[in-house]
Amino acid sequence: MRRVFEECVAANPCMMGRTGDGDFHCSTHGTLFLPALIKGSALWRRVQEGLVMFGVAEHNLSAVTAFRLDMVQRPRFTARLHAPTSTTPGTYGFLLGDAANAIHFWPGRGLNSGLASAISLARTLSQVWRGRPFRDADFIRHEAAMAMLQYRHKSRAWQAMVTTDENGVTRAIKDNIAKGCATTPAASGSDAQVAADIDTLMDRLGAIRGRLSQRVSGLPDDAALRAHLGRLSAETLRVLVISEAWDTVVMGGEEVDIDIFYREEPASAPDAEPVWGPRLASEREQHTRLISRSTTRTPRPAAQAPR
Repeated sequence: MRRVFEECVAANPCMMGRTGDGDFHCSTHGTLFLPALIKGSALWRRVQEGLVMFGVAEHNLSAVTAFRLDMVQRPRFTARLHAPTSTTPGTYGFLLGDAANAIHFWPGRGLNSGLASAISLARTLSQVWRGRPFRDADFIRHEAAMAMLQYRHKSRAWQAMVTTDENGVTRAIKDNIAKGCATTPAASGSDAQVAADIDTLMDRLGAIRGRLSQRVSGLPDDAALRAHLGRLSAETLRVLVISEAWDTVVMGGEEVDIDIFYREEPASAPDAEPVWGPRLASEREQHTRLISRSTTRTPRPAAQAPR
């Protein structure tokens, strides 16, 4: 008997591959992806529109990954699981990738954060391993790097999902989209509304192309952009207009530089002669004269004992 659940992966993420019937089947749990089975599913319509927007044929969608997103803030990323004994070196556990920082797909930071966390741990292990059991203190740099990744890719990146109005009120972008679509329900599918939305998006895409043209070659011209937008539904065009561009000022800024924790300082020769600049040379001469005076000064006579 075929079982169908909407959330079959609450505790165990899995890949739902497409079967010969076109369904998306979870081989681990023996379940199917419900939104793809329900005709008129709002979620599946969004998936189909996304495929059209990026020029991907629906039959090329080979699998769907289902998972539960956990956006908790981690207080630490390293833990000693077993203490060392006379016969064992002890065991440490580490949180990396999504296990350390499960990031919403909207900001698009998951792959960057996962690779950086793995690089940080690899560099830590290569530097501190000396054939002896590890200590908590060995992972202080890795903990610092992971905290920076959490702040940059999760604590800050979530702002890509919200927007602030002229009064300083912060709202979720999805709420703005819902409100904007509700204010123009009758005209949202009209030819005049579709043409206006395409013109608005053409102006925005043209501005982006103008900024990137000096760095990226082969960008599409107006005809290609307009033809591509013409394949989208009226609802998707309206959503793209209402959602507006990302706030790159808030999203921008300094990136996490893992190298600052693992950069090797050049070794200095202990017996090397110091380099004396003009000011230091003068101070050196004064210091030499003081030493000369103290060594050539006539010693005072010893005090006579009182009678």
